[in-house]
Amino acid sequence: MERRLVRGYVICLVAMYLVFNCSASALAAVIWKTETVDSSDRVGRFSSIALDSSGNPHISYYDYSNSDLKYTTKIAGSWHTTFVDTGDTGLYTAIALDSSNNPHISYYDNSNHALKYAARIGGIWQTETVDSSSDVGRYSSLALDSSGNPHISYYDSTNGDLKYAFKTSGLWHIGVVDSSGDVGKFSSLAIDSNDRPHISYCDVTNGYLKYAYLPGGIVQIWSIDTPVSSGYVNYSTSLVLDKDGNPHISYDGEPESDLKYASKNAVNWTLETVDNTLDEAYYTSLALDKSGNPHIGYIISNGNLKYATKSNGIWAAETIDNFSVMVEPSLAVDESGNVHISYCDWDNYDLKYAYGTIASSTTTTEPTTTTSVSSTTTTIEPCTLTIEKSLLPLRAGLFARLRRIVIVGTNSEWDKESQVTIEDIKTIIRRVKDQNTIIAWIIIPGKLIAKFKPGTKDVLVQTPGKEDCTGEIVIE
Repeated sequence: MERRLVRGYVICLVAMYLVFNCSASALAAVIWKTETVDSSDRVGRFSSIALDSSGNPHISYYDYSNSDLKYTTKIAGSWHTTFVDTGDTGLYTAIALDSSNNPHISYYDNSNHALKYAARIGGIWQTETVDSSSDVGRYSSLALDSSGNPHISYYDSTNGDLKYAFKTSGLWHIGVVDSSGDVGKFSSLAIDSNDRPHISYCDVTNGYLKYAYLPGGIVQIWSIDTPVSSGYVNYSTSLVLDKDGNPHISYDGEPESDLKYASKNAVNWTLETVDNTLDEAYYTSLALDKSGNPHIGYIISNGNLKYATKSNGIWAAETIDNFSVMVEPSLAVDESGNVHISYCDWDNYDLKYAYGTIASSTTTTEPTTTTSVSSTTTTIEPCTLTIEKSLLPLRAGLFARLRRIVIVGTNSEWDKESQVTIEDIKTIIRRVKDQNTIIAWIIIPGKLIAKFKPGTKDVLVQTPGKEDCTGEIVIE
């Protein structure tokens, strides 16, 4: 069964498997509520969420229009938003709260290509540059130790290294964790009960998932492990530690960019596939509840926000938001087991927030569902196709083979199962914006990437039981 987008100049039968990998015992009923937090012009990228001692969410994020770092928190049902730092800064944010619920944020200063850090103490934001030795600070991850000292992992873009910084007695200490190839993107940092740092990250050179930790404190040598050294780990990792200090990592990896999960006991790593449905997974964010159950927020290739959890040894997944194209979720779980997720609505450039409450632990078994979609060739009717958007400008290099187009047709009714063929690339439409607009995610297979060029493309849109449309679009 093909799970990749395939080559071909003709329309063929496509089977779509919607595999939910769950029984009712694995996923208690969750009531989701979503809301728009900030809808000012072009905001919400690189969000990070943390919960205070009362369960209130605190979110750091990037204001794309003003190129500033912003922060918001929800108190008594209302969001309170402020600018933290200005001047082409605030990308790749990570937030943590200290024991007094003061927010601390690490982020990338694009104007100076530096790692920066901000903390609100006594109601006043204080910012400082941590590392400006080269182009450093992307993919930052922040955690606080038992004394409230900040620890940050981040990527050195100039040298392709994973770096680590921590602050004690007012001074920053900086070092290189791993320099073996191009390593350090998508780092995720956690601090254990002994204040020792643990970091998951991507080895881009080899396509590995890597994990580093300091077994004996800051004067010791980093111990580096490779939980996944086959297939390919693509574009995200998220690390948390359980009550025993064991690492748990969510990531997207081959085959087919499935959502994966790695956990380690005292000796061995266990690797699991969480979601292997047709859509590829990106941008994972992991948290454990107080019982040690994992909760993962992630985006799939059609832009939907999904949520997965594991209970009684069974993974279950569901879609939270499919109204628009979402990116970069950040997930946290409160003391009651409720789930909080911040994310960016890329279509509308808004910061959004989803809140999931556990309604009941009693459910019925939901069997695996298989849906087949077939199309029959019908008379080609003329219609006008124009392109609205061409390339989704995500993180640099993130989706080197992924192009997103919005096709607008006149006198047409699209369908969620419409098929689009653009020369030798075919995809299935997963979402309809309105009756005249459909979304196509064009993933260029590795064998075709070298010859695929931007420009005018012949396009065929076929909707089962409805008219077919041919025309041209321009992919920039």
